[in-house]
This record gives sequence, structure tokens and C-alpha cells, in this order.
Amino acid sequence: MPLPTATTYKVLLGGSLLLGLADLLALNLWAAPEYFGASDTHAAPTLSAPPPRVPTATVSVALTGGKPPVHLTPADTATSVATGAMLAPTATLSQPTAAPPPTTASAPTTATAPSTAAAPTATAAAPSAAVDNIYFERGSSRIGPDAQSSLQVAVREMRAKPNLRVTIKGHADEVGSADFNNWLSLKRAEAAAGALRAAGIDGRRIEVKGIGMAEPLDPGHDEQAFAKNRRVEFAWK
Repeated sequence: MPLPTATTYKVLLGGSLLLGLADLLALNLWAAPEYFGASDTHAAPTLSAPPPRVPTATVSVALTGGKPPVHLTPADTATSVATGAMLAPTATLSQPTAAPPPTTASAPTTATAPSTAAAPTATAAAPSAAVDNIYFERGSSRIGPDAQSSLQVAVREMRAKPNLRVTIKGHADEVGSADFNNWLSLKRAEAAAGALRAAGIDGRRIEVKGIGMAEPLDPGHDEQAFAKNRRVEFAWK
């Protein structure tokens, strides 16, 4: 048997190298098929994404006694519903407030009776005693003795009532002209006022007017009517 030559050794060595490379290629294809297009038969297992984290819900059980809240997951909640366990709602019902008592209607106020008007009292303008008229002779303004009583009453009333004032009105009959009778009636009023001033009555409390024959006391046209119309009247205020 002839001895192997150097060429033979080279061929054997080269074949061994080729076999080693083939084995190495086959190993790489199996280990990393995504890089070399290997079939799904030898595909390496891929890692799946981690399952999403299930949030836990905190359910506060409305129980008295100060117990801490229970932390339940959705799975626990589903289990509780399946087994018939009911959880109390978190919101507690507030105690209904009592309705305020109805206000008592106040009794109607009794209408006050109208005040009785006070009876009129005597004022300063009303002398306690009547003062008679003073009468005169035809065509004269002289005060006769018959007039003294009326003047005395007037003086007494005005002294007793310092606020009492008087208006003295002189009158005349229809004998003569209107101008003459106006002048004569004024002179008669001034004569009576002078008698009051002479008795100490303040003249500022006395007013005089001459009416003439415009306001006769007696509408007649005889001497008896004329005697009544020749007069002085006292109007108090």
C-alpha cells in the first residue's frame, strides 16, 4: 500500500475545514434564524410584553367602629358580587334635619278706638261776661252815662286776660250822607277805644273800624230803628 502524499494530506485537511464550517453555519442558523431567514421550526422563543397592571380600587365600607378601609381589586369585587356579598356605599346618608316648627300667626292687633275729641275749652277770645253795645244820640259820638257799665265790663275782661284783643266797630243810622255816617261811625268807635285806654288798657290790643250805615241792626226806617243802629259793638279775638 503506497504511503499518502503531501497532496493527500492537504485534501483531507481542506475537507475537514469545510465540514467544520458547515457545522458552524448550521449552528448559527438555529441560534439566530431572524438574521439568516431560518424556518419557524427552529425559531427561538420571543419574550411577550408583561401583563398590564390591574389597578386596585379602594372601597370604603361605611361601618361604624373606626375600621380601616378595605382595598379590593376588580377580581375581588367580582368575587364578592358572585357570592352575594354587598358592600355599603362610600357616601353616608346624612340624618334628615327636622323641619322648623310652623310659626304661630300673631293675633290681629285690636284697632285702637279713636280718641275722643276734647271738649272745647274757653279761649282767650271769649270773655267770661257779655259786653253790651253802647248807643249814641243822633249825630253825636259822646259816650253817655248809660255806656259806663259796658265799658267797665270790657276793661275788667281785658285786665284778666292779657292776650285778649278787641275790635271796636262803630255804626250809624241812615240819616245823612254815606260819607258823613262813615266818619261819624269811626268817631264813635274811637270814643269807646279812648275810654279803654284811659282805664289802662294797651292801645295795641284795640282796633277801631267805622262801618257807617252798611250793617243796620234794625232794617226799619223809623226813629226806633235808627236808635238801635246808632251803636258801638265789641268783637273779641
